[in-house]
Amino acid sequence: MKKVLSLLLVALLILPVICLSGCGAINKTEVSILWSGKSEVEVPNSLINSMERAMYIENIDYKHYGANMDASKQMEQVEEVLNKGCSVLVVELVSPLSAQEIVNAAKEKNVPVIFFNCTVEESVVNSYDKCAVVTSDIDTIADVQGTMIADYIKANFKDIDKNKDGKISYAAYGTAIFSTPAVEKANELLAKEDYQVKTESKEKINASIEFYDAENVLKTLSAIGAGEIQSTIMDKVELIITESDLVAFDVLLALQAKDYNTNKLKTQAIPLFTLGEDMDYKTYVVAGRPEIDANLLIKDGDSKQVIKQKDKDIKNIEELQEYYEKNAYLVDLTTVNESDLAEMIYTTINVIDAGRIAGTVISDNDTIAVSVAKIAKNLIKGNEMFANVVPKAKKDMPASIVIEGSVANVRFASYVK
Repeated sequence: MKKVLSLLLVALLILPVICLSGCGAINKTEVSILWSGKSEVEVPNSLINSMERAMYIENIDYKHYGANMDASKQMEQVEEVLNKGCSVLVVELVSPLSAQEIVNAAKEKNVPVIFFNCTVEESVVNSYDKCAVVTSDIDTIADVQGTMIADYIKANFKDIDKNKDGKISYAAYGTAIFSTPAVEKANELLAKEDYQVKTESKEKINASIEFYDAENVLKTLSAIGAGEIQSTIMDKVELIITESDLVAFDVLLALQAKDYNTNKLKTQAIPLFTLGEDMDYKTYVVAGRPEIDANLLIKDGDSKQVIKQKDKDIKNIEELQEYYEKNAYLVDLTTVNESDLAEMIYTTINVIDAGRIAGTVISDNDTIAVSVAKIAKNLIKGNEMFANVVPKAKKDMPASIVIEGSVANVRFASYVK
């Protein structure tokens, strides 16, 4: 009897150990998720949130790595996690030029690669039978963005067509994978009768969008004087399209340096359209605002000369603060205490709602993340590469997974009241 009780006791002691090793995550080594930007959750309902939920549901161990838009850093992270022995490499590319190098490194270690939320050349995907791409449907996004742009031009044509030539000149920043078909869609709609617009002379015309071939509009914006701005670039660039809210932010700062897109004034705004809502502007809210150093506070024992100098220094800082609050046009929270700001979020959405960005297309993050997690689970379990996940065009070909109709919603701000 004692022997039986001893065996039962041993079994009870071993069972939790078995559960800890076998009832937890499905893989012994973690899935490495490499992000193009930061790897921390800063904006609610971001793709990082969605990815964490999807990995949790599929019971997968994972770890985030953020490249902060540095392609070299992302490549170093690839080598680091491969050397550690990760089970699957999940990558949001900083640069499409790095894709083949990443695939080659993973192939050497026999580690599967899942690219997501980015574009990858078909030849890169086909170079490794354990490589997949999960991305939004480019055609759908371009269609939605093009429609948004056409609707905006129809509603605001008189204010956009600054040189009154009946055409809208645009500049684009990015790979043009999205912007080119978006412009094609916009022009297709603008050619229709119900999209006709009225000119200053009350004549009805079909407007169109044409590319303004500026080698680098941002550099030009920085180089020209404020007095020349209206007669040069701003008469030529009447609309801007970017493919990332990170890029949109840089463009916005360049425009604001010349007093454009600082508020809803029609004469001082260039419509800016972008993709995404994840950009966290919180760090920029206080980055340029000067603060009064504690050392400048008047203390007992300070001489009259010291007090006079401190008063002078404090006055200078207060003048800078006043200037900052009047001219930091991107920020509507300049009077908020930094301690309170930590609890607040200031994102791309706020900038759209303030009228400084005309509109953005937001992808369905959950759909993308769930697809990535399901494929990763199949790979970890050793199932056939994409069985029950996505049909392959050919038996021996890897898969590119396009999430059709993966546009969650569109945010649109019009200067028309």
